[in-house]
Formats: sequence, structure tokens, C-alpha cells
Amino acid sequence: MKNVYLKYIVSGMLLTMLVVSPLVGLAKEKDDDRDAENKDKSSMDLEMESKASLSARFMDWYHARIAKAQILKLGEKGVAPVISELTATSTSYKSAKITWMTDVHANSSVWFSTTTPVNASSTPAVFHRGLITNHVINLKKLEADTTYYVVVGSKDRQGDATTSAQISFKTEPAPASVNRAPVIEKIVGPDSLLINQEGTWTVTASDKENGVLTYAVDWGDTGILLQSRPDDSAFVGTSTFSHRYTSAGTYNIRFTVKDDQGLTDTDSVRVKVSAPAPVDTTAPVMSNAKVSVSADAIVLAWKTDEKATSRLFFGTTASVDTSTTTGKFVSNNTLTTDHELKLSGLQANTLYFMKAQSTDASGNAKTSGEFSVSTLAF
Repeated sequence: MKNVYLKYIVSGMLLTMLVVSPLVGLAKEKDDDRDAENKDKSSMDLEMESKASLSARFMDWYHARIAKAQILKLGEKGVAPVISELTATSTSYKSAKITWMTDVHANSSVWFSTTTPVNASSTPAVFHRGLITNHVINLKKLEADTTYYVVVGSKDRQGDATTSAQISFKTEPAPASVNRAPVIEKIVGPDSLLINQEGTWTVTASDKENGVLTYAVDWGDTGILLQSRPDDSAFVGTSTFSHRYTSAGTYNIRFTVKDDQGLTDTDSVRVKVSAPAPVDTTAPVMSNAKVSVSADAIVLAWKTDEKATSRLFFGTTASVDTSTTTGKFVSNNTLTTDHELKLSGLQANTLYFMKAQSTDASGNAKTSGEFSVSTLAF
């Protein structure tokens, strides 16, 4: 029984393969044909759409060119453009705007100069090649408060050109610059003085705008001085100030410089004022004189109570000449309290007359009494 069922199952499977498989293949072929047909149809549709789009774009470009040609005013061959409504306006102290109209589309040229007449046969100072009827040219880097002369020109597409009559404009004045404060560059003068001794200070100051400067000096005691800068000074000026102090002390001197718009700069220096040293009117005191003698030399030594110079006058006759011009002497200008001078090359067994002299730093001189010394015999 089991074998019978198995036989029927196998037979059914074979029948299915023989009948159904061809039908499936036929259906697949129909589907493939339908896909190919749809693909061909899509390609044709795309091609038709592309051609239509390209044609539309071409027509848009064509109509735009026609419209532009209709808008562009070409003018007649041999007829130059007509320039009208020419204006020149200063827009700042270093720029201006030039405007004009032409009846046909043309380029733009501008010649300008600070002298007249303008040479319009040279290369234009400004040139724009665009073809327009409403022309605007901006001039830059001009000089302030200056008159300029202008000629404009235009050439159309046909090559016909024209130039305008000359006009002029004036740039605006330059704006006032921002004032800057003056500057005291340096102060030169003494840092110490004696009472009633005159001191002189030189002040160097500058002003960026080169304006006239005035000075105020506060000496630190009671003296205040005002002084104008000399007119021939330029940019950097120097002024000299002098003052005497009547009392000892340390003073702070304040110098103030002010420009013609009121801006200032201040600097100061110090000076120490001292009382003068007492005047020395006392001559040195000489003492402890000692003499050494030989056949041809005499050595004299002495002391003084303050530092002083040394001088020894001598001769073979009494009343020794103590003149430094006509007398004979030896000397040493070193300031000292221990003095020693030597007379050499003397005659043996000869009597010499001498006077010693010492002078201190204040010029006070002390001359000894005359004395005599005899050289030894050989």
C-alpha cells in the first residue's frame, strides 16, 4: 500500500515539471518583452524631452539677444555720440565725481589737470570700456582745496568719438588735523650753584603742528618767567633762561611749554644752592726751617700750617730780589705742608742771601725774612 502512494506522488511531480515549467518560461518571456518595450519607450521620451528643453533654452537666449540688440542704442555710422548734462562735483577734499549723458551707448574717458587747457589728445587719465548712456567716473587721490580742469569723451560701437568742452571744479579744503600737545625734549643746566651765582638752563621743546610756543618757568622760590619762542624756530625750538638764588637750599625748577591751542607739557629739574665758603685772607705760617750745606749746594726745608706752594729766592748780595720776573728762584707749585728746595751749582765758600715764600690755595702768600748761608770750601 505504501508503495502505491509513493508511485502516485512521483508521477504527480513529473507531470508538474512537464506542464508547469513551459508555462513559467512563456510568462517570463512575455515579461521580458514588456520590460524592453517600456525601456525603449522611456528612452524615446527622455530624448524628446531633452530636445524640447534644449530648444527652449536656445529660444530664450535668442530672444534675449534680440531684446538686447533692440535696447542697445548703436547710433548711425559716421555720427558721433552727443554729450549732455556734464557735471563735475567735489565729493571730499581728495575726490570728485564726473557725470554725463550720451544719446547712444558709448564708452567713458576723462582727462583732468590742475592747469588749463586740458590735453585731451593724450591717453585718458580714466577710461571705462563699457558701453553705457549714463556715465559716472570717480576721481581719487586729488589735492585738497585745488581747482581741476576736466574734459570727457565717449566713443560708440561704430568707432565714432566725441569730446566735451572743458569744465572745472575745486576740491574741498582738507579737514583740520587733531592738535597734539607740545613736548619738552630736554633741559640742560647746572645742578648746583652758590648763592647769587647765575645759573642758565636751555630748554628744547617741539610742536608737531609747528605752532608758536610759550614757556612758563617756576624757579621754586618766587620767580616765574614767561617767554615766547623765537619766530624763526621751526618744529623744534630752544629757549634759554637764567636765574640767581639768594638763599641756600634745594630748588625744584618746573618748565611748562604751551602751544597756541592751550595744550601743555611740563618737566622739572633740581638745583642745589649753597652758601659760598668763607673767604681765606690768612697767609700760611712758616716754621721749622732747616738748612743743609755743601760746597756747591744749599738745601732748605720748612713747614707751613696749611697746604701751600714752595719758592726760594736767592742771590749773592743783600736785599734779595723777590720778583718772579727779575729775581732768581727755585720753586715747586705742589700744595703741601712739608717744603724742601735745593739750590745747586753754587760757588764754593760763598755767602748767599735767601728768602723763602709759600702761597696757599686762596692766593695768600707768606715771605720769610732774609737770611744768609755760606757754602763750604773745597
